[in-house]
Amino acid sequence: CNHPYLFEGAEPEPFEEGDHIWQNSGKLHVLDRLLPHLRDEGHRVLLFSGFTTMLDIVQDYLAYRGMSYERLDGSVRGEERWNSVKRFAGKGGGGRGDDGAFCFLLSTRAGGVGLNLADADTVILLDSDWNPQADLQAIGRAHRIGQDRPVRVLRLITSQTVEDIILRRALRKLRLSETALGGSVLSGAVA
Repeated sequence: CNHPYLFEGAEPEPFEEGDHIWQNSGKLHVLDRLLPHLRDEGHRVLLFSGFTTMLDIVQDYLAYRGMSYERLDGSVRGEERWNSVKRFAGKGGGGRGDDGAFCFLLSTRAGGVGLNLADADTVILLDSDWNPQADLQAIGRAHRIGQDRPVRVLRLITSQTVEDIILRRALRKLRLSETALGGSVLSGAVA
């Protein structure tokens, strides 16, 4: 659903950066139209995927398009993890007015807990986690103290595929949680 290059042998050999990175994937085609607009409007983006191989492809795309980015996945540990967050915020840690990266690539699980990324005002979920709480935690990275702008959340789903089924089941789980807890788990989280 995300990109054909996730399958071994699908990527052209030898690999060269080019338009094929985004032209061969519906989701990257959407990103290719969306990200330049967001960058030009001064937005900052958190882009989540549950698959580091998909983050690799998006990283190639961002490099090809000359868009600044940082990346955090399960392989990034300790001090380098916090350095990535600081670089995203800007060298001086000053945030939006500083020269921080435009896009932060994050694996859903590695970027889901304990991070304050309020410099971002746009969250893009490239794929959905089977556990809906993991997606909500990821979205919550931008909803932090210091966030003074509305946060836009975009979830890219290919209809009539397994990820469509995953999303429906995740929403059903959230509704059950909401009923059981008597709260409003879904409030503003799902459109």
